[in-house]
This record gives sequence, structure tokens and C-alpha cells, in this order.
Amino acid sequence: MNIQRIKQRASEVLVNYKDQYIRILIMVMLINLVPTIFGGYSSTFATIIYFIISLLFLAASHGYIVASLKMVRNNGITLSDNDAFVGFTQIGRLFPTYLLQEVISIAVMFVYLIICVIIFMIFGSSMLNISYLMSASTSTEAMVDYILNLLLYNSSFSMLFLLLVIIGIVLMVIVSLFLFAVPYLLEEYHMGAMECVKESFSMMRGHLWDLVKLDLSFWGWMILVGIIELLLSSLLSFIFIGDIIATIVAGFIAIYTYVPKYQLSMAIFFEELAYYRYNNVY
Repeated sequence: MNIQRIKQRASEVLVNYKDQYIRILIMVMLINLVPTIFGGYSSTFATIIYFIISLLFLAASHGYIVASLKMVRNNGITLSDNDAFVGFTQIGRLFPTYLLQEVISIAVMFVYLIICVIIFMIFGSSMLNISYLMSASTSTEAMVDYILNLLLYNSSFSMLFLLLVIIGIVLMVIVSLFLFAVPYLLEEYHMGAMECVKESFSMMRGHLWDLVKLDLSFWGWMILVGIIELLLSSLLSFIFIGDIIATIVAGFIAIYTYVPKYQLSMAIFFEELAYYRYNNVY
């Protein structure tokens, strides 16, 4: 795929109905921040509340998909503030698919962690004091200190750990790439949850690197906004909600710089995949 052509078309699409589109992006961004308000607390009750709210907000980002597809398909005139809340107004239709996405990602990570444990048991047994770690008298804090000391002072353990972390990150990136088309298929073709996942895996075969290149082309802005957020978070650390304020400010900066073009580019990327697969014209 021609990444520059996709981005050029995104810029052209953004000319019309830009204000309403950005308004919807802002609303979705603020909605997605709600679960973070309940995070960061150590109590069991707060953790349960955070988990429940996170589930309820699982499809909250679907507003990005709806608004972007309308823009790309030249239906910007139909944009509405209601698009920002579609993750809640249509939660019955959207939730199973978004939940399946999360379950697949978690399941892959869980299996990989088990594999990592086995690898450490086989190759790292000479470096790890297994009996000490498995002892009922060993506290979590003591385990963490023990692992940190190994990472700092045992080069073999550090290299093995670093290698497994890198493989884990690459694995999760690959899974997310294969699942890229799921929300678009859900919105555009109203497929079932499992059908969306299967079709997304099929559509993305041979196009993973194309999506990576498109995503990387926005990394300059992403890194810059990330640095701004970190700086603001540090400056506002004396305020109880300093992190939230930093995230909101960074979110606004992102939306008024690269996010609209990024979201539209992703929608156009999907439309090109759909065109070649279903012979649809957009």
C-alpha cells in the first residue's frame, strides 16, 4: 500500500466537517479518561469498581471508528455528537466483540507468561533459587528484591529477561496488528464477534508491515506528546489529580495536531483492505 497516498487522502478528507469531527474526537477522548479516575487505588473495593467501570467503557472508543468511517465515506454531513456515545448506546451490539478482543490479547499474554516461567525453570534454574521463591515464608516484597538484584548483578539473567520481554512486546504488537480490522468490520459489516476476529486475521495477512509503516509515520508526534505529558505530570505531581490534568492537556494537544489525520488514515487503510477483499468502492 502507498502510505503517503493514504495520508494525503486523510488530509483531503479532513478539510470538510473538520470542526465537528474534532469535537467528536475530544468527547471520545474525555469519555475514555473516566476509568482512570478510579484507578491507582490500592483497596480491594476500589480495584473492583475500577474493573467494572473498565468493562463498561470497553467499547467507549468505538466513537472514533464511527466518526472516521463517516468522514472517509463522504458522509461527514451526518456527523453527530451522538457518535461519541455509540459505545454506550449500542453496547449490546459492540461489547461482545470488544470483550473477545481483550480476552484474546490477555490469553496470548497469559500463555506467553507460562512459557517464560517454563524457560526460566529450565534455563534459569542455575540462576534462580527456586526453593526460596516457592517458599511460603517468602514475601512478595522479598521476591521483588531478589529478582531486582538478579537483574542488576547477574548479566546472564538480565539478558534472558530482556530477550523475553522484547519477544513479549513483539508478540503483543503482532496480535494487535492482526486484530486491527475488528472494530471496522463490526461497524461496517455488522459481523459477529468471532467472525470479526477471523476475518480480521485473514484481511491482515500480508499487510502487517504496511500497517506498521503507517503507524510509525505518526510516531514523531506520539513521542512528542508523550514527552509533554510526562513533563506536565512531573510539574503537577504536587496536585492530587495532576496526572489526569496532564493526560487531558496532552490529549487536547494530540487532537489538535495529529490524531484526526491518524484516525482517518487508519479508516482509509481499512477501506483499502476492504476494497481489495470485497471489491467495495469508497
